[in-house]
Amino acid sequence: MTARDWFIVGARLIGVWVLYEAVGQVAAFFTVQLEYRREPEGTFASSYMVFAIAFTALALYLLFGTHHLASLCFGDEAQAKDATPAPPETSDKPDQPAP
Repeated sequence: MTARDWFIVGARLIGVWVLYEAVGQVAAFFTVQLEYRREPEGTFASSYMVFAIAFTALALYLLFGTHHLASLCFGDEAQAKDATPAPPETSDKPDQPAP
């Protein structure tokens, strides 16, 4: 496996962890909304949902957009293939003298 492949695997694992954190934020939101827990003055239950939405968006990008992220970090694979020199063309015809 190349470094790019390991980067993609790592980004997806971080995406799973961020999605897990988003579920925790949703659970905290409902805990406060259902009054199982009281929040200190100046904090709002809706802030948990804002963080949950942000975490979910980041997790979805890390899970499904890792090839885009890898192309930003490592460059596009098509560009890397274009940078390799092409083999010289061989011709079946004998060399013809220039006119």
